Amino acid sequence: MTTRAEAKARGITDAGPFVITAGEIFSDGAVLELIAGTPETNRPSLLLWKKGAVTVGSQVEYEGRIYEAPQLDPVLYHALRLPGGCDGYGSARILIGDIKEVVTQYFPLPERHAELLARFPVTTWLSDRLPISPVLLITGIDESSAISLLRLLHCLCRHALLIAEMNATGLQRLPMHLSPTLLLSQFEIPRALERNLRASSYRGLHLLGSRGALISPFSAKAIYCGNAAALDILANGAIHIPLPALSSPLDRLNDELLNQISDRIQPRLLMYRLKNMSKVGACQCYFAGFSTSTRQLVSNLAMCLPDEKEMVAETAELLRPQEEELRARRFLDLKYVLVEILSGTLHEGKARKIAVKELTQYANALLTSRGELREYTPEDVGGRLSDLGISRHRSSAGQHVFLNHENSVIIHNWARAYEFSITAGSSTACRECLTNQAMDSVEVT
Repeated sequence: MTTRAEAKARGITDAGPFVITAGEIFSDGAVLELIAGTPETNRPSLLLWKKGAVTVGSQVEYEGRIYEAPQLDPVLYHALRLPGGCDGYGSARILIGDIKEVVTQYFPLPERHAELLARFPVTTWLSDRLPISPVLLITGIDESSAISLLRLLHCLCRHALLIAEMNATGLQRLPMHLSPTLLLSQFEIPRALERNLRASSYRGLHLLGSRGALISPFSAKAIYCGNAAALDILANGAIHIPLPALSSPLDRLNDELLNQISDRIQPRLLMYRLKNMSKVGACQCYFAGFSTSTRQLVSNLAMCLPDEKEMVAETAELLRPQEEELRARRFLDLKYVLVEILSGTLHEGKARKIAVKELTQYANALLTSRGELREYTPEDVGGRLSDLGISRHRSSAGQHVFLNHENSVIIHNWARAYEFSITAGSSTACRECLTNQAMDSVEVT
């Protein structure tokens, strides 16, 4: 350890040579990572990795500066469950296989779900290099089993924090400078938290904190929600794991065992990060046959497997059943149905406007034909139109949607996002269809 006095004696005095950091990535490929400190210090240490050489200490000197691990609140420090160092992992297949073995030892999941679940912790160790954060959605009625699974993920994910019933304000107070993986147990997801969670999935977006401070909420997340509505809120772009109720209690998964799992797996995951973080993004595959959200999810997982083309292809196939479930849910989604009806009405070219009451009748009839039991009101439809950004106008006869150019552009953009097929013959008469065709041809090329 280099003291401040020793640094001054060596001439490292200007520009504030001591840098408090939770991690750094240098232009020459060197990396600083937080690891567990010695029991006596009760604070994290830093690991410097450069071309396979490792240096560890509460302070590490590099390129004329001395980097120092932050002093964390003791509760936060122990909640992070940091690795004790780094260790060889063999290969991505071996590492993911070992994680899968740990998971299935305690949770009897179907093969496909076990494979997907085992990939999630790996993505959290590279999430700060991804354009979209990894998200895992756990559903099921057995809250005890779900919390046990979150506790297991706490041993495997990078800088994991296990949190119960968080609200939007709580998200803004988290130590985001530590790049945590959020493991959330939420019975319900309030609307304000839903919006913030969506924002936290995209790199570069910020939330406004207290006193004008900007907060970067970008983070990997695993969320258990007992409310089935979470599927509509979060399922797009997330790995979905329906967790069956367990017939036997998970008493075996105690703190001692969890510590052993963490001590054995986390150093290997850290080494995987160190060796692969510079390669993230090398896989630039186009995954045909997927909706936009699932395609983004497959791409995210693929970027975390830069040298594993066979595993990338396997991952895409593992997500195909989830894609089929997503499409099936969309057929019963009111917003999807409204875009479907409005798109068809636009391309018929027979009407300049449609009454919201009439639109409601069409939507209910179409949904009933698809097996939906719920009947929506004009107020429900008006709310969904607002969500879609489609404007309405009120007259003495009630609210109407005018099929003007402004709404046509919005409807076409949603139709493109939902990947509707263009109505036969419409492409020659509709400039929005021609624009979307041109954009799609560029993307595929």
